[in-house]
Amino acid sequence: MTISRPDPSKLAAYGVHERRVSEDRLSVLAEEIDLVGYAVLEDVLTPDQIADLRCRADRLLDDRRLKAGGMSALKEVGEDGQVRAPLVQDTAFLELASNPRLLAAIRILLGDYVQLGLQNIIIVESDTEHHQATWHRDLPYQHWTSSRPVQVSALVCLDRFAEETGGTFVLPGSHKVEAMPSDPAIRRLAQPITAPAGAAVIFNSLLFHRAGHNTSGALRRGVNHVYSAPFLKQQIDLPAAFGGRYADDPELAKLLGYTSRPPKSADAWGRKT
Repeated sequence: MTISRPDPSKLAAYGVHERRVSEDRLSVLAEEIDLVGYAVLEDVLTPDQIADLRCRADRLLDDRRLKAGGMSALKEVGEDGQVRAPLVQDTAFLELASNPRLLAAIRILLGDYVQLGLQNIIIVESDTEHHQATWHRDLPYQHWTSSRPVQVSALVCLDRFAEETGGTFVLPGSHKVEAMPSDPAIRRLAQPITAPAGAAVIFNSLLFHRAGHNTSGALRRGVNHVYSAPFLKQQIDLPAAFGGRYADDPELAKLLGYTSRPPKSADAWGRKT
């Protein structure tokens, strides 16, 4: 007689006929994002890469302030503590946007054809209000949901993310509801994310989230990426910003949006097809 024993590696369940199977870390991460809207992918960057990108991020923000006429000028338009499209100015950020471990996770969620919609450096200074500290979606002004993600955000941590450093707060499951939840619901359900430097907080771009308040006495640096299906518009026209650079690189041309720009005429469409 054969006695069937339960597999101790699997959680017991009752009355279940269908069950997802996620064996590797990236598959589990995709399932977490499907269920609650976010997950943390560790070891995206090495310690040397973290230190290098911190210096580069600080320098780009200093340059941005200098060109704008100072910190106060940027604060007036809600842009201080942020550098848009740093990959155009510094190839180290282009390498970050095309990081193989990061892209492997994104492609599980979006498929092989992934376009970079934006890349922004976000620096939250201690005891300073940052404009990202208000609840929002990375697809702003949109009140719809999708059965599959069409846009995925990846916030790469250059410093430790925690409640005291101004780490990101998320509203779990809010990527599945059209309207922004009520204030009482948000106050009860919002959660701060804890993640080490070098990790990436990956989330469905429809998830409501915000930056926290930094009380640590140090900077909290992050580099946000929004990857999307190619039918969505980029925040900045990256092919134009690059002036044609990388158009001949098949992988980067796809990632940067060269291959998803609309043809300028019917004749151009014919040549394309």
